[in-house]
Amino acid sequence: MASMANYKDGALNYSVVELEKSDSEYGMESPKSAKTVIAQFKEIFIHVVAITSTLAILVADYLEVYWLDLGAVSSSNKIRLPSIPFLSQSAQLKYSQFAAKVLEIVVMTSSSTLIFYLYWGLLRKASY
Repeated sequence: MASMANYKDGALNYSVVELEKSDSEYGMESPKSAKTVIAQFKEIFIHVVAITSTLAILVADYLEVYWLDLGAVSSSNKIRLPSIPFLSQSAQLKYSQFAAKVLEIVVMTSSSTLIFYLYWGLLRKASY
């Protein structure tokens, strides 16, 4: 954008054309807006899921909560959740293994995200 300014200096009357440069031409960055709460939650969602799932499994193991009884150990102080009546024992174990694999993928995704974030920060720091 160009703006015209008229100056009067004694007897001389002249025009000066002032060019307005954008911020990028001066080497300055434009101001950045703050992240919303939803955007911040999206960044940490996978970590929250991984941590809460792992803590839930650890608490269940500590309290000796079991989904179904395999008959190997009988103890009166164990908590047993009601099993699903229309599924066989092998089907319930398969679904438990599937849930364990999903948890493994979530934890590995969370760990990979943290590692790449730290690696990216080190690369960025080294470029200065």
